[in-house]
Amino acid sequence: MATKPQNPFTADQFTATAFRTAEEKAKFANHFARFVLGGFRSTLFPKWFYQQLSNTFMHIAHCNRGGFWSEWFATPGRQFQFLQRVDQYVPCGQPEHTYSDVERELKSWVTRESTAIVAVLEENELKYAEALARESERRHALLERTHQQFTVVAKSKNTGAFGHRQYILAADDGIVYAVQCIYLYPLEVGQVVHVPLEHGDFNWAAVHCECPERRSCRIGAIRQPGNRGDQKSSITEKDHATSLQTGAGQSDVLPKPDRAVPGVPGRRARRSGQLSLQLADEAGNAGRSPL
Repeated sequence: MATKPQNPFTADQFTATAFRTAEEKAKFANHFARFVLGGFRSTLFPKWFYQQLSNTFMHIAHCNRGGFWSEWFATPGRQFQFLQRVDQYVPCGQPEHTYSDVERELKSWVTRESTAIVAVLEENELKYAEALARESERRHALLERTHQQFTVVAKSKNTGAFGHRQYILAADDGIVYAVQCIYLYPLEVGQVVHVPLEHGDFNWAAVHCECPERRSCRIGAIRQPGNRGDQKSSITEKDHATSLQTGAGQSDVLPKPDRAVPGVPGRRARRSGQLSLQLADEAGNAGRSPL
């Protein structure tokens, strides 16, 4: 990724509001720059940053932090659309009451750093194309199978309002899902779950799992220690937490391989001092996970 000064903004560039100091505005602006030049990684998208970003540039919350990240940063095309929104947005309001001064500075920063930002997008496009190829191979391999074996590697300590508990399941090929199950169908850490496959897609309802969410990390192939009858997983919750940290930042939203999503970047140009990145339209529309 491009290397730039860690803190391009200072507090004297901003005006304090009744609820935010100038230092807090500078902290947000500096983290924005770090997030963009860092490749839009999910590990650089903490809750406090999400909450403020969703209230700038006419954004909305998209339900939660994960929803916002998936909407704007899950693919290179969406990252480009996010930058376009920043570049084209017209800040309004007084800086004594809004983040309009921060928005103006960030618009100027995106223009100044357009070359470095283009390099980030190009690198992300290459990684995304590689991820698409791996996903296509994985799904093709599943077409000949009737079930995919998962092992429960972690579960939440608390339950939701409707009695749901969240579980982390790792497949025998290393992919990871977060799912929810109600109290009537509890799972235990180490338990093996055989999820039916229908044309390469998981039928989670058949095993009483709801709200499946593909995670960005990958865990090494599940090893079944001892004899074949021993179904206890050799992966611990600590291993899973470590893999989440090291694997985060990869795209966890992939389109179906049979959709036309080009891996070759389109033309890019800088026109009239503004960020002008020409990407293929298909890349901007790709990204809804079918899994």
